[in-house]
Amino acid sequence: MKPIQNYTKNLGLLTLLAGILAFNCNILLAIGVNFNFDSFAQPALIFQDLQKCQVTYFRWGMIADIWGYYLLFIPAMLHFYDKIESPWRKVIVLSGLAYAIVGAIGAAILAATGTEALRDFLKATAADQALYKNNFLVVYSIVNNGIWNLLEMGLLGVFMLGIASLFRRQNKVLYGLTILLGVSGIIDSIGNTLELHWLAEIGLNLYLLFWPIWAIWIGLNWVCEHKRVISHQGNPVGAIT
Repeated sequence: MKPIQNYTKNLGLLTLLAGILAFNCNILLAIGVNFNFDSFAQPALIFQDLQKCQVTYFRWGMIADIWGYYLLFIPAMLHFYDKIESPWRKVIVLSGLAYAIVGAIGAAILAATGTEALRDFLKATAADQALYKNNFLVVYSIVNNGIWNLLEMGLLGVFMLGIASLFRRQNKVLYGLTILLGVSGIIDSIGNTLELHWLAEIGLNLYLLFWPIWAIWIGLNWVCEHKRVISHQGNPVGAIT
């Protein structure tokens, strides 16, 4: 029993940490663009009065993104595989894993190559700054418009809609939030596919806002479940453990 109990606790802590890092990712990136949120859709705005400290915040925001929105949630995705009662469970979980890996690669590219382009821009002469600015914009477009919002968000949508039924009996609000995240991923992907940017932004903003909340909620559930098992030496009916 003890290894299983520790597994649940550790799974909860990892997922909780993912949510906290995802939340901090948003804060760090907001500081990195000097709270000009239009910069994420129009990255050329990043270069307006760009300071060295902003580049540092941008880099650490992307590192937090790698772990918070992506890699630290992989254990939970694998855990859900045994809980999903659907012949499509392999497709559902593989979609989630692909989302995490593809998304982390994109964030790593921006953390390394994107950050370097920003630093080169700050060090360059006025005549050369246009080159480094263009380099950053190309890399950002590849990651943001291609890897992230065109590809990974659709994969996230499949995964979230696929696991939503696990929470139907446990908590209606959590179930609804899971559905919302799944729909937001599909909306973002469709919006980018059809070049309906207003639609894509709706899906993306819902995802960025509610993913950290959802991950923290799930993580706390597992940590609390561990404590209940220790206290009662049993699992409550309907809990996702």
